[in-house]
Amino acid sequence: MADSTIYTHFRCHNDDGSSKDWAIGLTSDGIRIRYCATNQTARLTDVAASKFPGKTPQQEMWQRIQKKIADGYVELGEARIEKGRLVQTKPAQEQHLFWEAQEAFPVAALQQKLTEIADCLSAGAFNAKATLVEDVDEGGLRVIQSQGNWDFGYQPRGGLDASNRGGGKVSIRLGPVPVLILMALDRAFPNTLRFTNDEGEDVRPVLSKSDQFLGRAFTTAPEQVIAAGAALGLCLGPIRLSDTLRDGQDRSLWF
Repeated sequence: MADSTIYTHFRCHNDDGSSKDWAIGLTSDGIRIRYCATNQTARLTDVAASKFPGKTPQQEMWQRIQKKIADGYVELGEARIEKGRLVQTKPAQEQHLFWEAQEAFPVAALQQKLTEIADCLSAGAFNAKATLVEDVDEGGLRVIQSQGNWDFGYQPRGGLDASNRGGGKVSIRLGPVPVLILMALDRAFPNTLRFTNDEGEDVRPVLSKSDQFLGRAFTTAPEQVIAAGAALGLCLGPIRLSDTLRDGQDRSLWF
């Protein structure tokens, strides 16, 4: 039987030069996953909605995507199955958020904030591999590593240098976590970071479905993005107002 599923296609490159693919899509009763070595026949796994009670298929798919991104997978775009293999049908949009530290970060305060961010993300729904490791070459300064190959901190691939200044860029194909980290740092250290887009225009990411950097994730799984934003101190999170009616029925409003 032909597979008409529209997949979101991801790829991870291994240290030996090989790569592997992973793709996920929605079905009438849950989610469908394909995985394989690149350009090889893709194995199939169907997961019925009954396997993840309390979540919609869209929420389950979004959380699994975040985990794969944290493991180093990068989105390639949409794909379909043809003759058992993943064939790309629509490339992912490539868009970047550029950041620059215009002022030097205070080292002790930055280390403390990065530790807080790492703890929040590691305990949250993103399954983000947000960890801090020592950078011996930079005198014991620390670096935060998150979402595959994206780093913030003191490291040779870019970021902050010994003067506590520097810059870098984030691809939206890496998901919302790097953008949320930068937003948290911007909130903690006002007037230190400058953000620009691919056109060189000054921008300021916001938790909104209309935002060019977070809009897709916010639309796909707003509850998770809001929860992460609340944990990082970017918003208050959902507020519940309960009004008990005379008949005993509980009416709850969320906003």
